[in-house]
Amino acid sequence: MKRETMNRWIIYLVGMLILTFGLYLNARCGLGASALLAVAYVGGQAWGVSFGDASLVVYILYVLGQFLVRGKNRQWRDLLQVPVGLAISQIFNLLDLILPYESFQNSLATRLMVLAGAILCNGIGATLSVNMRLVPTPGDGIVQALADVTGKEQGRMKNIFDVCSVTTAAVMSFVLLGRLEGVGVGTLAAMLLVGRVISIMNGLFREKLLRSAGLEHTMRRETV
Repeated sequence: MKRETMNRWIIYLVGMLILTFGLYLNARCGLGASALLAVAYVGGQAWGVSFGDASLVVYILYVLGQFLVRGKNRQWRDLLQVPVGLAISQIFNLLDLILPYESFQNSLATRLMVLAGAILCNGIGATLSVNMRLVPTPGDGIVQALADVTGKEQGRMKNIFDVCSVTTAAVMSFVLLGRLEGVGVGTLAAMLLVGRVISIMNGLFREKLLRSAGLEHTMRRETV
């Protein structure tokens, strides 16, 4: 295996682990889960299953959604997102066992610090993993599929999909739980600030990351 290829996979895996930890912190900070997993959080609370298992169901639905929206142009490699979603969901379950954090037992200041850590991890992890151009998370995959089909810019489609996900989670929460759960200031903060962290990380490290992974050609193509 070439050194660049090895670097690419290492960066991708490290990024996915950091991103997974960030998503977990976002869900457990007590201030609202990330937009793409807010439905999973509410579903887990309503049906008495773990956040990890509920997330796997949502991830599988995201993959199925990609096949539906792409129609005849579906890409079979998108099925690789299923094992990625499975790995993320099982890490969530593992973290539940080794990090028995209960947000209601902690002060608002502690919750805000956990949220800040979640946003940083989400931004850093997304920067590392997405730039390697390997298998995206199912959440990123469904957004890309919708952007491709509708012709909308990916960032704009991400905003639209986030709003739809948060709205769905809020409705589910009131219907199934009789109160608002899984959606809060942490959800809004992640929607607004994770992108900023990614922009800063890309500005500082993207060129070095691409060079170390042998992906300079993508950088040159994007500047043409």
